[in-house]
Amino acid sequence: MLRAALAFTLSLVIAVTASAVLIDGIDGNADTAPYPEPVLDHIGVRAGLSAIYLGNGVVLTANHVGAGDVSFAGTVYPYLPGTAVQLRNQDGTYADLLMFEIYPRPDLPDLEIVSTRPSYLSLLLVAGNGLDRGSVLWWDPNGTSPPGLTPGYTWVGASHVRWGTNQVELYPQGRVFNTQAFGSYFDPGMLTPEAQAVVGDSGGGAFSLSLLGEWQLSGVIIGIVQYSGQPSNTSFFGQRSYYADLAYYRPQIVDAIELPEPCGGFAAGVGMLAWLAPRRRRASPRAPC
Repeated sequence: MLRAALAFTLSLVIAVTASAVLIDGIDGNADTAPYPEPVLDHIGVRAGLSAIYLGNGVVLTANHVGAGDVSFAGTVYPYLPGTAVQLRNQDGTYADLLMFEIYPRPDLPDLEIVSTRPSYLSLLLVAGNGLDRGSVLWWDPNGTSPPGLTPGYTWVGASHVRWGTNQVELYPQGRVFNTQAFGSYFDPGMLTPEAQAVVGDSGGGAFSLSLLGEWQLSGVIIGIVQYSGQPSNTSFFGQRSYYADLAYYRPQIVDAIELPEPCGGFAAGVGMLAWLAPRRRRASPRAPC
């Protein structure tokens, strides 16, 4: 079976300049959203990778992406120094999630964050700033053993934020990069534009539908699984994407966003996340390995 052939070696979705979740289908480089949803306006570019605007001046991304200026729809919003806060697990260890402030604030509404983990096989709308899709190719990950020749795509270096769809198909027993997570497979022949995270998508978003039919932020792209010995700059069907489970981290996120700004506000060079930070022990950002 195609999925069984994967070597369980996680590869970070970190990289140099890049952009767009890889999308299966006739036109994998179309930058039109599969759904005309305003939540996709919240996906920005951070140092060639991805970040999400939550609202109230706060940005969320993977910790290995790091804090800094973020652009949304081509406009750069400067990072407010000293506001970066890394999120924690319930045991006090650090997750691969980072919040920080930007100023001025984008003219975007606040994002809704899920309060419960999306259910198995629920639809995901995935968006990020990873490498674009290149040509089709075939490769055999296991020699004479199944699954045999497997189709996939190369990556190329053009840059556009793009979106595709997938489903929740994995609930890891342990953490992924010390982060509570859920995952999806890259499957062929899907009716909707099937998406797979690639280099540059770290910090991008996964959205799921509420009972009222509204898209809510449910995950942050943190990593992928590749075949052992896989050619560089490629994606093949059967691979996995992993997303930080924001339902688990929601209390920390909401707590920070809803705090009132300290006296002096931004004029004093200190935002609400900086005010919150002394309540939590700091750690220098680093990429998991």
